Amino acid sequence: FKPKGLGAWNLHDLLHNTPLDCFVMFSSAASLLGAVGQGNYAAANAYLDALAFSRKAQGLPALSINWGPWSEVGMAARPDRGGRMAGHGVRSINPNDGTDVLDMLLSFDTTQVGVMDIDWAQLRQEFWAIADLPFLASMWTDAETPLQTSDLVRQILESSGESRAELLRKYLRELIADVLHADIA
Repeated sequence: FKPKGLGAWNLHDLLHNTPLDCFVMFSSAASLLGAVGQGNYAAANAYLDALAFSRKAQGLPALSINWGPWSEVGMAARPDRGGRMAGHGVRSINPNDGTDVLDMLLSFDTTQVGVMDIDWAQLRQEFWAIADLPFLASMWTDAETPLQTSDLVRQILESSGESRAELLRKYLRELIADVLHADIA
């Protein structure tokens, strides 16, 4: 967390009164999709995303790019990482394509954007437990098919009080256990 979070904060603090054309932070898709066993990494990148919104609220330039893995540089370039991610539907970004995307993003007035090469059908099969989350469900719902209310949402809406809270607690326990690959009792 310290290198990313404090590094970004120090740059923000030191350059706060300096007129800049842009202030770009390289975040990670981990803050959008999570990363098993890397909660600190996901949190550090989410901090960059939040800092971008804070800067924008102050009228300062800011862009946080949630990059997916790159093929020839970074942690995912290691054979034990990139191949494993590709097996889950997250393919690596070619550096030439990545720099082209960066050039394009610099011309937009946006605060945060995710840049990933994802096979959504494969990702859905690999991470079925999160398939109904609204953020991800919109990625693999056919444009002609309206989004369906999940059974869980329907049960929660039809229940009340403590039973509603218990349904939600049970769902969250199961989801967290699945994401962490942990056995819950």
